[in-house]
Amino acid sequence: MPTLLPQMLSGLVVIPTVEDSGGVWAVSLAIDVGMSRTPPPQVVNREDLVVELRNPSEGSLEPIASPDPGPLPVRAIRVEQARADYTFSHGVNPPTQLVVTLRGDQKSFPMSRTYSPTSCLGREPKPGGPLPSAPGTRPPILRRLVPPVLRPGCCVRQLQAPLNATTDPTGKSESFEVAAAFTTQGRRCRCTCCEYRQFVRGTFTDANGAPVRFDMPSGSLDPSRYCEDGAIDEFGAGNHGYYGHRGASTPGDEYGGTGAHKNCEYRAKVRPSCPPGDTLHLQFLGMVIDRCRGKMAASFSWVVDL
Repeated sequence: MPTLLPQMLSGLVVIPTVEDSGGVWAVSLAIDVGMSRTPPPQVVNREDLVVELRNPSEGSLEPIASPDPGPLPVRAIRVEQARADYTFSHGVNPPTQLVVTLRGDQKSFPMSRTYSPTSCLGREPKPGGPLPSAPGTRPPILRRLVPPVLRPGCCVRQLQAPLNATTDPTGKSESFEVAAAFTTQGRRCRCTCCEYRQFVRGTFTDANGAPVRFDMPSGSLDPSRYCEDGAIDEFGAGNHGYYGHRGASTPGDEYGGTGAHKNCEYRAKVRPSCPPGDTLHLQFLGMVIDRCRGKMAASFSWVVDL
């Protein structure tokens, strides 16, 4: 079964996935406990959670296994995500709802209300090439009415990553920065035409070599497809958080500059991590898009292995 529609419990976004796995119902529960650019995250213990899989005619299905006591393991890209995995036996009828209690706050997740993931990149855009468009969206009116040769655009002066990288091999984390700078020149170059975007693909693997799910707005982290690095419902239901989107800047992910160069600089902090016994392999794709001309202005890629 697909991922259920996320909800907020005790101030934290909870993202459950329920599936029929090998004769049992498997529940994987992601809890977003913070942002990797502004550590430390909140700590969620196994004792903070009560999870029940239910059917009206049968009540709660019989639990088989649940996480060990103590803090739940946390992994991070943009968001720091704790995860708890449960299994339940099959009943006569399939479950109709998942009930989660987190720190005393209880919500029901109906099986009928599922999450619709955003799209990932079908191909890697090339500098100067067109941007991929989300289904159902239209280009800005400037791009529809004004010929390309007459439009202002994005002029990139700098795009660098990872900067000031610091690795903690014991704690299995790597901190680094992304820096971009844009120029303004008459009518040709406007900094507001420039926006940063960050995409990622890869895997988290546990101590036994098994892949571990990591939920993003596009669905689970994918080993082969680049998906935008983001946090589900970071700014409210259906309002996801992503790096570089103007109008949604927050500390550690923000535009700057003064005077004539206002909004002409971008700086981001990123701190991917995993538990000490795990491994991670992440391939990042950073790009500056030209919003006014509908093209990709510059790109840069790098890899983090822990």
